[in-house]
Amino acid sequence: MATNDQFLNLFKKDVDYLIEELDYKDWEMFYFLCIYPNNLGETPFDIAIREHAPKSVEIMLEMLSGNPKYNYSKYLQKHFMKLLNMNSQAF
Repeated sequence: MATNDQFLNLFKKDVDYLIEELDYKDWEMFYFLCIYPNNLGETPFDIAIREHAPKSVEIMLEMLSGNPKYNYSKYLQKHFMKLLNMNSQAF
């Protein structure tokens, strides 16, 4: 059974393939899924923070930071102190 961070790494690898090999134009939408809320208003990023999953948080931060066209900081503001406490290299 794959862990959340293993799944995220596979997801990131697939998106990277779409970007690099297939020159997929709408790749940003895949990374936006990290901060897109579900029916309960929670994002995968919110859940990873709540569940104290630092590897998953780090992978999501790397995915979001790889897109210079968008500023995702407003989505991360509510978790700012927790992110600082995690000492994440990606943050």
